[in-house]
Amino acid sequence: MPIKRLTMLSRMLDITNSRKGILSPTVGKPCLEFIARDEKIPMDIPENEGISSRHIADFLTELNADKSLNLHNVVIARHGKIITEAYFGSHKSGIWKATFSACKSVVSIAIGMLIDEGKLTLGTTLEEIFKEEFRSITRLRTRKISVYDLLTMTSGMTALEETSAMNERELFKAYLDTPLAHDPGKKFFYNSTNTYVLSCIVKKVSGEGLSDYLEKRLFAPLGIKNYYWAKSAEGIEFGGWGLYISPCDFAKLGILLLNGGEWNGKRILSKEYVDNATRKHVNTDVSAYGFNYGLQMWTSKGEDQFLFNGMLGQNVWCFKKNDIVIVNNAGNDELFQQSNYFEIVQRYFDRDFPSKIQNNFLDKKYLQHTVKKIAVSQNFVTLTPHEIKKYKLGFLPSECQSLDGKVFVSRDVRAATIGLLPFVWQVIENNYSQGFESISFHIVDRKFYINYAQSDEAYRFEVGFDEPKYTNIYVHNTPFYIAATGCFAVNEDGERVFKIRVDFLETPCSLVLKLVDKGGYFEVHQSEMPGKPFVLEKIMEIKNTISQTPVIGGVTSLAPDDVIEYQVERMFEFKYKLFEKK
Repeated sequence: MPIKRLTMLSRMLDITNSRKGILSPTVGKPCLEFIARDEKIPMDIPENEGISSRHIADFLTELNADKSLNLHNVVIARHGKIITEAYFGSHKSGIWKATFSACKSVVSIAIGMLIDEGKLTLGTTLEEIFKEEFRSITRLRTRKISVYDLLTMTSGMTALEETSAMNERELFKAYLDTPLAHDPGKKFFYNSTNTYVLSCIVKKVSGEGLSDYLEKRLFAPLGIKNYYWAKSAEGIEFGGWGLYISPCDFAKLGILLLNGGEWNGKRILSKEYVDNATRKHVNTDVSAYGFNYGLQMWTSKGEDQFLFNGMLGQNVWCFKKNDIVIVNNAGNDELFQQSNYFEIVQRYFDRDFPSKIQNNFLDKKYLQHTVKKIAVSQNFVTLTPHEIKKYKLGFLPSECQSLDGKVFVSRDVRAATIGLLPFVWQVIENNYSQGFESISFHIVDRKFYINYAQSDEAYRFEVGFDEPKYTNIYVHNTPFYIAATGCFAVNEDGERVFKIRVDFLETPCSLVLKLVDKGGYFEVHQSEMPGKPFVLEKIMEIKNTISQTPVIGGVTSLAPDDVIEYQVERMFEFKYKLFEKK
């Protein structure tokens, strides 16, 4: 496993050759089907649920003004009703989102159901569940890991973690065979492979995969119809990551738990398990805002809040004392609860609210205006009102005409690693770009299109100049729903600049291209979100893990920290030139 991580690290840092994963690419998620909100989760105005519309508008305004955040959406519910839906930039309702580790809490619900059914206990060990698998004498320590140890991240498993899991074809077997750092139940170590084993337990004990098991018992009763849970090479849901679900549907799970496991009067999960899962079981040292850990859920110091949390800013935050659920998705450079989002939410919602307040027409209009304002806040729009009117009638910006039909190529050796799909997502899905070849521009039926060609395939999408244009593209047979906006401007040096933003709406990722006209060629500034801070932290984490490995640990000294930082800088914030192909 350390050898695989070392290989992965070297491939990630190589900016002159096309990257490839350790494992062969697998089939990705299906094409998005738009999700209409189910009637089982009603809407209401904030005042009817005791919160001022102006209070929520101020909250959203502060989030939007914080440049360290890259928010995609915020959904707020109280008393089982949605009182606000806000979408930032090109993001909009009805799109499922990658949840990362936030879906660990959903696995906890499945385990709770098995316990309620009498098929499992918190003390049940892996040896009791997987009798056949533990005939090998080499698995003496992992056999004693209990369901409780897995739920609380105290299994003792540290060597096999997320980056290793990406490279294992037989992940469950690898887990059982990997030595433990310490005895089970002794120390907290956050590790998504623990949740993968919980997913394996669901399949072993119930005879059904995690998605099928939850479909009848959770998703269907709550009216959650469109979701997808990615599977490992073994055909088992990853559990600790891989769930796509819409923000409104995710809010239903928070509402269910705040209701003590009941949904519309029907018992879905026992109150005993809900209370146990949402209280503190272990202290942690990874949360910047003082959260401890329950049963695959984060808990506040006072245990009056609990949180589903995924990296890069995916959260379902539940407040017990005031019955509020706040769901957000984002593309922040953070692993755990490290961003300003958490301080802002605490300040606005960690308080008592009345059950109902008087409606205020002006406050209601102010909230509506704020929601509309943040919906266009990330768009690249430089057209004047007159130009926007002409554009809506089919008249494109004049610069589009000068680009129509032109093809531009790069002579930079780093083009081998440049791709449209942001690098973070290439790694997460083992779906690597095979190298940039050209970019061309075309006007068809008064619409402006970009054709982005790589060595193995090309992607065609429309660019909007007053609002996003939406397109489905396929990257190695995996569909991505994207939004593209563009603008033409002049920089401080008087050079013409064409900026393009591409949002991969089901993911936390965005790509920004800035083409500066240098008179004879374009200088391209390419950036991604999430970008350098997050990737550098993950790469250093991989390096530090390898450095502690006997025998090969010294190899990492060949890549000093400052060299790694320089390479990551070139990966994410480099410039390259495009020349017109004659």
